[in-house]
Amino acid sequence: MARRGYHPRFPPRTCTAPGGRIRFSPFRAWRPRPDLVDRVVAPPYDVVNRAEAAALAAGNPLSFLHVGRSDIDLPPETDPHDDRIYAKAKENLDRVLADGTFVHDDTAAFYLYELTREDRHRSAWLAASMSTTTKPT
Repeated sequence: MARRGYHPRFPPRTCTAPGGRIRFSPFRAWRPRPDLVDRVVAPPYDVVNRAEAAALAAGNPLSFLHVGRSDIDLPPETDPHDDRIYAKAKENLDRVLADGTFVHDDTAAFYLYELTREDRHRSAWLAASMSTTTKPT
């Protein structure tokens, strides 16, 4: 199973990319409670099909697959673009945010995301971002 690490590392402040078109800001993350991480963690939505996602989430209402692959909570014949899928994802996300499964960080931060799987290691920075465009002159 993949190991995920979330590490606030830098003081909260806004950084602007050269040229001023992208602004990166710290944010307050929502994270699964440490005692529930193993029940919440799920593979990315795009690496499992509906049947695989349903099997992985069976009997586990805290699996994030109920958010990322919310079609597993609807009839199997539901069209993949049906608006009910997005409504169910929102309903499921709202539920786990409200029931204490996730906790909201007290302070805003930038985060380092690390994923190690077998012999591959990936890292990424997470931040809130906003881009602006300028009209050609």
